[in-house]
Amino acid sequence: MTYRTNLLAAIPCYLCLIFGISGCHEQASTPLAQDAGLDNEHPMGSIASRRRARKSASHSEQDYDGLVPASVLGLNYSAYYIVGFSVTDTHGRSGGGPSIHPSKGGSKPAGGDVEQCCLMIPQTWTAGTTVTVSWQRRTDPRGQEDPASDQWFTAVAKVPPHGRDTYGFWVYFLDGDRIKVQVGDGTVHGKPLPNDAYIAHGLADEKLNGARHR
Repeated sequence: MTYRTNLLAAIPCYLCLIFGISGCHEQASTPLAQDAGLDNEHPMGSIASRRRARKSASHSEQDYDGLVPASVLGLNYSAYYIVGFSVTDTHGRSGGGPSIHPSKGGSKPAGGDVEQCCLMIPQTWTAGTTVTVSWQRRTDPRGQEDPASDQWFTAVAKVPPHGRDTYGFWVYFLDGDRIKVQVGDGTVHGKPLPNDAYIAHGLADEKLNGARHR
């Protein structure tokens, strides 16, 4: 079962390599992502800097009917361990995200240093664009496997405005089972404010939770 699961998880990145889609990267080889250090540089700025260098040294990113590929990343401001998550657009296209340690508190998140392949996003922002985010969170702060503490949540989130240059698709995980999504465009964004209009509240996903207990 483990071999089959790993093989299925790797298929999207193999497809990226076959079709030459840039912005897709190898998935994390371990179940736990390392905490991101923000003392010197915010993760969003670091990713954007690497992508700019990559673009200047190679051909421009391929455009598929106005869509561009984006790796999926996450920042965890919550006290929960994020086992994993997925992002699905209104056309059913999905990308998976990595596991992320709990935040150590304050405005410093965990995560941001592991990206997974891939989500196709519109290069030009359109008002009212939404995505569905499903995530599995664990109450054990050490991230140790405990099925009783795992639970799936799902939220529909509006995509905030962004520039044409894209450097990944981000999901911010907040306390209270809330999230915010953001297309990286080179602008460094901090922790969302409590009254941020783009914060979405997650609800326990009965379908996913039921499937997990079968």
